[in-house]
Amino acid sequence: MLGGAQIVGNDQTSDQLIRSQIGLSIGDVVSGRKLAQARSNLYGTGAFSVVDIDALPQADQTGGSGTDVAVTLAVRVRETPPFELRYGGFYDTERGMGGIADFLIRNVLGGARTGG
Repeated sequence: MLGGAQIVGNDQTSDQLIRSQIGLSIGDVVSGRKLAQARSNLYGTGAFSVVDIDALPQADQTGGSGTDVAVTLAVRVRETPPFELRYGGFYDTERGMGGIADFLIRNVLGGARTGG
């Protein structure tokens, strides 16, 4: 049973976005499948290069049933670099030499938006 979440490693990304992508609320049953889905959701935003989620038993276990154990999610993330510049050159027999450049901005305004 989820008792809370501690999030570390997010400098630009809002805690609210991370909590929404985890998809679990306080009192929900926590399973390995749900944690795997939460990791997948966080990676899917494109805002993180590393996502680690651990379920840690809470110290105070009073008031619950014998089978339910309250856990706190320890969520550790590493954000992707905010800027990326890709470039290259080419040669075409009809058009000759040319170049191409692409500039990408990730995690715009902390909401995992991408612009380029």
